[in-house]
Amino acid sequence: MASCEDFKVAEDFNEEDVTRHINEKETLAFHRFLHNFLPSHEELVRNKRLVVHTDNQVLYYVFHSQGTSGNLFITDVLKKVFWLLFSFRCTVDLRWIPTDKNWADPLTRSHLLEDLRLSRKCFLFLWKKFGPIGFDLMASSTNVQKDIEGFPLPYFSQYALQGSYAVDVFSQNIGEQLRSEGLPFCFPPFSMIDLFLAHLLECRGRCLMVLPEFHGPWFPKFILGRVSSSVVKLSSPNRKGVLLTFKRNSFVPFISKYAMIAAIVDFSY
Repeated sequence: MASCEDFKVAEDFNEEDVTRHINEKETLAFHRFLHNFLPSHEELVRNKRLVVHTDNQVLYYVFHSQGTSGNLFITDVLKKVFWLLFSFRCTVDLRWIPTDKNWADPLTRSHLLEDLRLSRKCFLFLWKKFGPIGFDLMASSTNVQKDIEGFPLPYFSQYALQGSYAVDVFSQNIGEQLRSEGLPFCFPPFSMIDLFLAHLLECRGRCLMVLPEFHGPWFPKFILGRVSSSVVKLSSPNRKGVLLTFKRNSFVPFISKYAMIAAIVDFSY
């Protein structure tokens, strides 16, 4: 029996896939997990059988029917799965489990306040004022901010994703070396602002941050590091057009009861 370190992968669906049927989404998630896991564990998985659990019965039955389905999308995705397994010389034992036994579900179910995004219009405003911006420190492949030409920024993902610059901003040094490659940007979840500021302080880093305008427990750290001349107000309380959240299979405006601000926080002195 072989084992590996705790490996987590979770990602948002893009605009094309977000409205698909749940069975198609579950099949996509199965493929993307393998697509992220296998390349980073090539030696470990070679000639091995991987036990994978799913709570989706359609995926389970179609997979065990060698990918044969009346749904061509599911069939096409499972063809990619079988080619991946062939390429990495391993097999999968897919097993069905009840939803309440699925440990992966909490990774993709976050509170609205934990999954807010800054609108493209507001980000471009910040780019023109403070740019160029070099990194998005909390993002995924589907919500990473893009530069002024529309190319995704190098990003730090929460979980292991192919294409990310690094995984888990809190395990990375975001100090001098990162600053030399461009101004980092971060819009942390409200509940993680204090943790992020503490990490930025420890790394003696510099970052353009988006924050709610209220005196939370993180406020003294913010005051300590903010560049006063850089503070800009993005919105008043209860205003649309600045924040987005994911709801009912689409990105919709989010109305914050707080005013939103942006500022450069600099602990590099």
